[in-house]
Amino acid sequence: LEKVNPITIARIAFFWGLIASLIWVFIADAFPMWDSYDLVRAAEAVVGNRGPEQLSKWAPGSYMERYPYQTPIMLLLAACMLFAGSNYILFFEFLNCLACGLTMYLIIKYTHLIFKNKTTTAISAILVMLFAPLIIYTTFIYGNLICLPFALGCLVLQKKALDEKMTKKRVWLIVASIIAGAIAVILKKPTLIIVLGAAVVYIIWALKNQKYH
Repeated sequence: LEKVNPITIARIAFFWGLIASLIWVFIADAFPMWDSYDLVRAAEAVVGNRGPEQLSKWAPGSYMERYPYQTPIMLLLAACMLFAGSNYILFFEFLNCLACGLTMYLIIKYTHLIFKNKTTTAISAILVMLFAPLIIYTTFIYGNLICLPFALGCLVLQKKALDEKMTKKRVWLIVASIIAGAIAVILKKPTLIIVLGAAVVYIIWALKNQKYH
């Protein structure tokens, strides 16, 4: 395992996640149910399909008033409708497939940045590639999967920033890390715990490196 290039492992995991999830999407042939169904109807109202069922999702006390934090995903779904027309569900699932591959890639990348050990990186790759829920979630019209690359990107960029010696490059990496974390939280609020963890690391790092005169 020590002879395997970590970047090669991460790339293999990315393509595995992408291809396996695409196959799953076509095998499952899923359609929106429960919360996903409500999001679809709310998005349809936004793009101009304003039937009684669509408008009911925006009525007082209805879905969008009870769950306003779903607005970013609903708007993304509406954008898919405008871009892909009647194939919007397939297009959203394709975005989920990309997110699945990127999630696997970034988990392996972060593992290697933290441990700097090829064996550990290879083991993490095997485990993440065997983690079926990542692939199964690609048929969910929801923010659970699509937020993960941004949350993990926040951590990867943070680790690179704290290891960087050049001040200018470090600043850009920190800014990119914060932006990625913000997007993750916008897409799915529970990722706030990851972003808060990253914020604590930044605070401790800043205090540790503060030069007192």
